[in-house]
Amino acid sequence: MTQRMTSLWVIGGLIGVLLSWSIADAKSSSPSSGKPVKPTTCDYRAHPTITMVTPTHAKPGQKITISGKNFGTKHCFHSVSFGPKSTDAWTYVSPTTVEATVPNLLPGAVPVTVSTEAGTSQYPLDVQAK
Repeated sequence: MTQRMTSLWVIGGLIGVLLSWSIADAKSSSPSSGKPVKPTTCDYRAHPTITMVTPTHAKPGQKITISGKNFGTKHCFHSVSFGPKSTDAWTYVSPTTVEATVPNLLPGAVPVTVSTEAGTSQYPLDVQAK
């Protein structure tokens, strides 16, 4: 083998090794969809604000819709509570909408609170008797 052919063979081998490392690295940092993984970040400056709760009068066991802004991503949204009573019966819909089921509460005005990485927001709800 001539020196020129040997040099080309060595360079070709190095390129192959580098390409295989590059492909392995790309696969290890991508989910099964093949798209790069983005780290989830929460905007701590975007304080949540509830603008409306519908319906405005609800009974225990009834589903309500909490509308607002800056609820963040599903990862950054933490909880919904009714007065001092926290509930796990809520569903994150979007950065502006969350649905929740009113827990068993006594009738009267109760603040609905949403909690995110950036803080909390409250809105009054009139809880009616069952």
